[in-house]
Amino acid sequence: MKRNQNSDHNPPQKVLSCRYNMNTNRLEAQFNDGTILSIDCIAVEDEYGNTPTQRAELDWLLYNKPLEYAQLVLGSEIEHYLSLGCDHGRLED
Repeated sequence: MKRNQNSDHNPPQKVLSCRYNMNTNRLEAQFNDGTILSIDCIAVEDEYGNTPTQRAELDWLLYNKPLEYAQLVLGSEIEHYLSLGCDHGRLED
């Protein structure tokens, strides 16, 4: 993503839309400035999906709320989100 060095003059970019590409296992996020960023979902899962429950939650987010998935990853909040014990994809014990 291209950004100027002086961040005071650049407002943060907003993710407008996301599309999951099942063939590449990547989430393509489009920003309000037209930039498109591809998120490697395997890398995210390898980094943050330490348990079956966390992996199930990541999958649930990816398929049901791709915009939120992208915002959590790009905002470096995915680890905190998973630590909250969300149970959308929770496997029963």
